Amino acid sequence: MSKVFSGEKLFELKATHGLPLDVSLSEIMVKAGHRVNWPEFLETARKNGRWDFQTIPDIEVALMDAEVDRLIASEIVARCKEWVVANPIIEVLHDRT
Repeated sequence: MSKVFSGEKLFELKATHGLPLDVSLSEIMVKAGHRVNWPEFLETARKNGRWDFQTIPDIEVALMDAEVDRLIASEIVARCKEWVVANPIIEVLHDRT
């Protein structure tokens, strides 16, 4: 069974330390054979002001650039999209009258 790498830590490597996502994924997924907690990554991205429409394509491109198997990459992107739909961002709009 493969180890699960923290999605929060993965986001931190990119946002705080400037490590490109594809380089991290190459080391974590391809070389080490670990899985990533993608819902945690998406939630952390949201908490840091990233919109889902920005994050999902970033994940998709990084998976391709890291040379993650295409079928696995497609499944990851599909599950990320499913998570986004199942966990919408709800904002309360105040009456401006």
